[in-house]
Amino acid sequence: MDTNPDKKFINLFMIVMGSLVVIAIGLVFLAKNIASNTQEVYIQEEIAEHQKATAQAEPISQPAPASETVQSTAKTEQIKPVATL
Repeated sequence: MDTNPDKKFINLFMIVMGSLVVIAIGLVFLAKNIASNTQEVYIQEEIAEHQKATAQAEPISQPAPASETVQSTAKTEQIKPVATL
């Protein structure tokens, strides 16, 4: 048995740090595995939602013909006062 407390501390510190590194590397591989299984589904859902939103916005995004202007298409009415003072 080593009676040197510094050597005991260094050995324990290295064991703790080594185990933390092993856990971190394991978590990285676990995250990559989970991401590879779910990312493709997410991308497909995102593409479908984008196509749906584009289809819904299609009629709104058509430009007016060049012959029509805002003034010619707007209905203009004379404003009548409600009451006079």
